[in-house]
Amino acid sequence: MNELLPSRLLIVCSHPDPDLGTRSEVLRLAGTVRDWDRALGKAEGEGILPLLYWNLRDDPGAVPASVLERLRAAFLRNLARTTQVYRELEPFLESVRRSGLRAALTKGGRLALDVYPEPAVRPFWDVDFIVHPADWPELRRILFSLDFVE
Repeated sequence: MNELLPSRLLIVCSHPDPDLGTRSEVLRLAGTVRDWDRALGKAEGEGILPLLYWNLRDDPGAVPASVLERLRAAFLRNLARTTQVYRELEPFLESVRRSGLRAALTKGGRLALDVYPEPAVRPFWDVDFIVHPADWPELRRILFSLDFVE
């Protein structure tokens, strides 16, 4: 088997919203994977297990049932974690809005909401904001009042 095929599958599945041509390539490539443990290990290392699940979930025959279940479990873990992160962020975001501060959510937390079809397919481990320098002291006070850390 060509060693590049599992890597190509991960690259193709990294697209958050594949078109029909890409979907057929995903299915073709999934059928060539012989070592799913290795492929899943690479996907986990790249942080795309939930996205891999998202792209394979509608075609359960494309991968072994045990693989699809592992992908589903990774997606559900990330869904639970992402939901918790956004739930914990809500009081902070509401305080920022109420205060009229110039701050914006950036990187993974923002991309998950704006680019991906489902926020849980975009893992992120921290939350980043860009803040106008003049608003930093008040934003910092809000963060500390809600027990967040820098």
